[in-house]
Amino acid sequence: MPELKNRKPVNILIVEDDELALHVAHEIILSIGKVNVFTAQNGKEALHVIETTQIDLLVTDIMMPEMDGFELVQEVQGMPSLKDLYIIIITALNDVKQKVKGLDLGANDYIIKPFNFDELKARITAGIRTVVLRKELRNANAQLEKAMEFKRLILGRVAHDLRTPISIIDGYLSIIRDSFDHLTRDEMEVYFDNINNQSKYINSICRDIFDFTAIDMGKLNLNTGIHPLEPVVKQAALLNKPYVDAKNIRLNINNKINNTVLKIDPDRMTGVFWNIINNAVKFSPENDSVNIDIFKNAKYVEVHITDHGKGMTAEEKKNLFEFFASGSHEKVIGPGSVGLGLAISKKLVEMHGGKIAARSEEGKGSTFILTLPMT
Repeated sequence: MPELKNRKPVNILIVEDDELALHVAHEIILSIGKVNVFTAQNGKEALHVIETTQIDLLVTDIMMPEMDGFELVQEVQGMPSLKDLYIIIITALNDVKQKVKGLDLGANDYIIKPFNFDELKARITAGIRTVVLRKELRNANAQLEKAMEFKRLILGRVAHDLRTPISIIDGYLSIIRDSFDHLTRDEMEVYFDNINNQSKYINSICRDIFDFTAIDMGKLNLNTGIHPLEPVVKQAALLNKPYVDAKNIRLNINNKINNTVLKIDPDRMTGVFWNIINNAVKFSPENDSVNIDIFKNAKYVEVHITDHGKGMTAEEKKNLFEFFASGSHEKVIGPGSVGLGLAISKKLVEMHGGKIAARSEEGKGSTFILTLPMT
């Protein structure tokens, strides 16, 4: 059962033409706490309140002028916005027909008049508990549906991005199998290098999925220690050598922090810098350069990774570090990417107490800025 003391206020509407009974019900319900109580003296007044206020619980008398309680219950039951409305009818002591008719029309409970303080409070409290449970269930269902949609998106993206490297590997293996006796050593090396590159790409997708799953479950742990940052950046650059060489890109590392040490997980931060450098290389024109500048002040170290590619629009930058950024998949995160890398990098940098941001204009390249706290 939900803890009612921690719930949000519930909006309750009392509809009663007897002013004394209305006052008594109003005061008893107020005593429950965390309720907003509205009143009306007939069905038409009640509908006016319902049109202007989101009512969670309706307490209505049956016998009233202009529009009685039965008509009111029928009216609200036909409103899609009130499908979760909890309804309690007020009925006379021995009028079984009224109770049965009200329940048949869709009421959830009834209260006998004249009111017993404890009974009225208990039934309203039970109604509030049901309202709270319904809201929690609806929110849980919405979150579940969002999670399922996210899962479908992941599976669809992964299936799409794995298809190409698997097809390439299959193609090269078919060539090797069918032409093994006729291939030169150089040709074999080319084919095996391509197979190896595609295997590395598949491995990177798997790594991103494992990291994403660990982050989502809150189980991604850091193995931090005191380490110099420059070797981490250089290792990430070295791991990008196949991509750099393929496009004849120059990686310029400008280190202004000498041997400054930080409290970091070197393996995780190598992955972060690999991802950002790899992204910069992907978007750089051939025979161009990527600049890596490392600065520091009294509190932070900043690493700027700059490419001279096509840049991004303001709309593309907006959700850049979200899982599966909106906009063009190929344009925002580059070809050959499942779309998790930048989001995972952001989470990892934040776990180190740092920040990551991007400056970019369309047609003017991009600069990714990683800020990490000094020890």
